Amino acid sequence: KFDLIYGSILAAIIIFIFLRNFTITFVSALAIPTSIFGTFALMNYMGFNLNKMTLIGLTLAIGIIIDDAIVVIENIYKKMEAGMDKFQAAYEGTKEMAFAIMAISAMLLAVFVPVGNMSGIVGKFFESFAMTVGFAIIISYTIALSFIPSISARVLHKGESRFYNITEPIFKTVDKSYEKLLAITLRFKWVSLFLVLAIFVGSLSLFPKIGMDFLPKEDKNEFEIKLKAPTGVSLAAMIQKAKTVEDVVKKDQDVLFTTLNVAYNSAKEINKALIYVKLTPKEKRSLTQEQIIQNYRKKLESFAKEMFITAAAIPDIKGAGADVPYQIVLKSDSFSDLQEAKKNLVEYLAQKKGFMDIDTNLDEPKPQYDLNILRENTNRLGITAAQIAQVIATAFSSDLEISHFEQNGKQYNITLRVSDSDRANLENLKKLQIRAKNGELVFLDGLVDIKKSYSQATIYHYDRERQVSIYADLFGLDLGSAVNYTREKLPELLPKSVTYRFTGFAEEMDKTNKAFATAIGISVILMFIILAILYESLIQPVIIMMALPLSIIGVMLALYLTQLHFSLFVMIGFMLL
Repeated sequence: KFDLIYGSILAAIIIFIFLRNFTITFVSALAIPTSIFGTFALMNYMGFNLNKMTLIGLTLAIGIIIDDAIVVIENIYKKMEAGMDKFQAAYEGTKEMAFAIMAISAMLLAVFVPVGNMSGIVGKFFESFAMTVGFAIIISYTIALSFIPSISARVLHKGESRFYNITEPIFKTVDKSYEKLLAITLRFKWVSLFLVLAIFVGSLSLFPKIGMDFLPKEDKNEFEIKLKAPTGVSLAAMIQKAKTVEDVVKKDQDVLFTTLNVAYNSAKEINKALIYVKLTPKEKRSLTQEQIIQNYRKKLESFAKEMFITAAAIPDIKGAGADVPYQIVLKSDSFSDLQEAKKNLVEYLAQKKGFMDIDTNLDEPKPQYDLNILRENTNRLGITAAQIAQVIATAFSSDLEISHFEQNGKQYNITLRVSDSDRANLENLKKLQIRAKNGELVFLDGLVDIKKSYSQATIYHYDRERQVSIYADLFGLDLGSAVNYTREKLPELLPKSVTYRFTGFAEEMDKTNKAFATAIGISVILMFIILAILYESLIQPVIIMMALPLSIIGVMLALYLTQLHFSLFVMIGFMLL
């Protein structure tokens, strides 16, 4: 919301600097709140609320809103300078520019309507954004042809301000310089054309250096630390381990508070814990959020022997698998091939600088006891498998309530089970007794063959095949480069039975690129049709639209100089060009 306010103020300041007329600036600036309030009305009618995407749309629409107002008011002012009275100048000036503004508005709508109808997660993102900008365009057109001329007819007056006279020599110098440059360009038009083409091709060559991400990383003053201890750890031990790590985090002066959650995904996964870390506002910190996360990766290395620890920012979009940008799924009917593929790929990723906290969903095998009933013995004693299962369940699951007692007005159940220390001993399991058919108690040891084994606690499937997911956070490496780095070597790393698929942000980024390219293609076709109708020519639209690809030059240079990656929000800005 503050960006919207700052953008409006800066737009008004820029107008005043170049128009150098307070009245024109004031009237033009009035179009901003008027159009925004009108846009709010349409947003409310369509059921949209104020969120990140609608606010971005409103902020970016400020330039469109004020541009329409300036075109009209400047033309009205020129009519007044030509000798017309205020009301006649307002009428003639608006009438003269109505067609041009309509053409601009139609062109802009031709861009945002296809974008607002893209599919997938990105389509949901862009729908509210594109519709908000579309509403602003419609309202801006209405305001420019009604409110602006009405106000201009009453408050505009001829004459130059002192600021205008002081700055006029500067503007005249700029005009003369531009005239000379234009003359040179037209004189050597083939050379100029070659230079523009060379700069365009050169800017495209910057793309591999710029890289691509699905969403840009933001400093939101928060991140998460995830802990994963070996399978089989007790709940009490896991809580103690997690609290030890949390105590280390709390000592940092940049940390506002932390919260600890053990078994955060499932009550069965007591070997996993999550620490939410809230940082102080970035204005009060000397380090960025990413730098702090990177520091914690080093600080917590001392715990690496006890458990696997990851630290990562909280993603803007949840529910796409892991909370890290890099995610790949390996699939195969052969579990041994999957294990080999996982080992090869994890080792390969670890060699590349930028891959951090590489992890998989393939946990260590969980210890278990396999009981094989000795049928000859159980049949002779008249003991059933159900009886054996009941005795073991009673001893280990603590579901058997034998009584209850009351204390301080509260009732507590008494359950019967083997103590924790005894349950960990296989010999104690063998000493459990079961009553035979003749009434005698016999030991479990003679009824079952007990063997210790290991198995996967969870078996994951993807498209009906067994799968292993590999996750990694990225630091100093964009998602596009990470995906390309992986694809280059996958044929050599994976056994023939193993296939792969990038998921999460990588998958969404690929979908976004395809949907965005389709939307831009439709927009270009619609713009050409609109221009061809307006100008009644097929050549002029082509000449006008030649400026579209050249806008890539500025985009690439800006991203390269600011060290930013091409992302979803860059696409939003690119659309306005």
